[in-house]
Amino acid sequence: MCFGCGSDNPYGLHLHLNRADGWWQSEFLPQDYHCGWPGVVHGGVLATALDEVSSYVIFGEGRSAVTASMKLEFRKAAAPGERLLVRARPVRVTRRVVETIGEVLRPDGSVVAVAESRFLVLSESQRKELGIPQGE
Repeated sequence: MCFGCGSDNPYGLHLHLNRADGWWQSEFLPQDYHCGWPGVVHGGVLATALDEVSSYVIFGEGRSAVTASMKLEFRKAAAPGERLLVRARPVRVTRRVVETIGEVLRPDGSVVAVAESRFLVLSESQRKELGIPQGE
């Protein structure tokens, strides 16, 4: 039921993540109901997609983390029906902190948005206390 990657969530983004060339990535095909202004995908939806894909830098490696911060820069508008590539890779990894860079790209390679994120890696006891599942 995850809003970002869950296939059973009827309102979710339905991101299907995979790893390629050091990036975690997913295609995203926004619909009209993902818009704020008519014909413009809501920035919060793009931020959610970036957060989800960025978290897989940690989660996909079998660890659990929570987002501590995210700095976003929106460069271009995205339209519903436009197939987007959302991807992220690590830029700094320590035992307790992972920093990532993520981006949303149009099919022509132009950048829609960029996110710099910082995640706090959870200990096993923190993960269990918060009820967060183990990474994949």
